[in-house]
Amino acid sequence: EAMASGADEAIAYDSLVAEGDPEDWPKVLSVQMRLSSAAMIATMTIGALVYDPSVVNKVLSWFGSDIALSQQDTMRFPIYLTLALALLATATAFAMREKATSRTAGQGSTTLAALRKTLDAITWLGKTPFALAVILLGTGLDHVLRMIVTMTSQYYRLIDLPEASFGLLGSAMAVLGLITPKIAEWMVAKNSPAANMLWVSGIALLGLTGLTGFFPFWGLLPMALVFAALMLTSFFTSHYLNRVTESHQRATVLSFKGMAFNLAYGLIGFLFALLISSLRESGLNRHPDWSQGAIGNFAFQTAIGWFPWYALAGLALTILFCLYRLRGSDEYQKINQAG
Repeated sequence: EAMASGADEAIAYDSLVAEGDPEDWPKVLSVQMRLSSAAMIATMTIGALVYDPSVVNKVLSWFGSDIALSQQDTMRFPIYLTLALALLATATAFAMREKATSRTAGQGSTTLAALRKTLDAITWLGKTPFALAVILLGTGLDHVLRMIVTMTSQYYRLIDLPEASFGLLGSAMAVLGLITPKIAEWMVAKNSPAANMLWVSGIALLGLTGLTGFFPFWGLLPMALVFAALMLTSFFTSHYLNRVTESHQRATVLSFKGMAFNLAYGLIGFLFALLISSLRESGLNRHPDWSQGAIGNFAFQTAIGWFPWYALAGLALTILFCLYRLRGSDEYQKINQAG
């Protein structure tokens, strides 16, 4: 996933450099993210409809069919639609054409060239504090926020929302994707990278802190802040990395970013599982009369309370390290410039 994300984003940016103006990249990101959110709204809505046998059978009856499908039948339909979209995406990828470039003869030498390019990118990151800071700060925010997003269903249950509303809420959160990228586009034009980092960190910490209250219904507001912060993090990381990275190593550097994001996400998932296990055992020892469901809810709510502190400590350490690396470097001025 890291290699794929780095490659496709690099192709998109390099195409913009070749065919247009790289200064338009924030606009391209904004349009892409908004289209993605619109597609998510459509696919989640269609997926929910085709999953429901009563809806599917009603549509079939409109066409004069007497076929009656059960839940066992319709639960496969979203998977079939996913396969259809995957085939369309594959056909689109094969339709892309890359400009011919000189290639090193022989598979062995090509592999060595790829390894050298990877090592060159690692060396470049070590010598480019601004790019390293973008990756580290993006990683610090992304893995925490993504972990929260993966647990929305359990959170919604604990703020007394009916399970039937979860699909609708997912579409509602996706609506944020129609608004947030436009705000991010304005922010990169008006603010310095340092200011945007502080803004997105503040929004993330506010959302994480609000989640710990588990307020019935109103708990949706901090969750909306978490989704918005996650989108802002993705936007800013992409914009600033593409701006400072040369074309010949853009895909590799972006892949490092994707790998860092995914490794951090995997790590926090492992740590969260350990924390939940420990809290369940602690809750069972303190309240042996509680049901398994009550113990699970107690563990989840207590674990969510750790997130703001974990994020704050991680961001503080990362910012201190980045400031140490940036001070005295030629790129220190970049954090005081907009765009």
